[in-house]
Parts: sequence; C-alpha cells; structure tokens
Amino acid sequence: MQMNKTHRSVFIKEVKEAFPELRDKINKQYGLLNLEMHAFLDFVQEQINVGNRENVIKAFQIVERHFKNGNGSWFGEGES
Repeated sequence: MQMNKTHRSVFIKEVKEAFPELRDKINKQYGLLNLEMHAFLDFVQEQINVGNRENVIKAFQIVERHFKNGNGSWFGEGES
C-alpha cells in the first residue's frame, strides 16, 4: 500500500505538538529546515544525556515515520 508523502511542515508541526517545550526554539529558526532540525537534534541529544527514555523513543518514532514517507525535500530533491 502506497502512503501519501509528507511535507516537512507536517513533520515540524508534529514535533512541536509532541514536544511543546521545543516550539519557541523551532519557531525562531526562520522556517529553515536545517536550523529546525538542529534545534530538534540538540533537544533529542539533551534527552539522551538526561536519560529521558520516553522522549527519546517518541522522537525516534516521529523521525522514522516521516523519513520513510518524506517527499524528497529532505534530500534536496524538491517537492513532489
């Protein structure tokens, strides 16, 4: 079964909903995916450092789901 490909904005929205404490930091990144991802990466690394297994698992599940169904813009292929 083919799934619809997700846009980066759907991923960012889900991250902000799953981790409200990250919303302001992501919103300050000028809508640039590389900076938004850096903010997310820093957050996930901090969760790993403090041993917050629940948040780490949730973050990896979100990334995996959207990576599998991404629309190519993650790789500079443009939007489909």
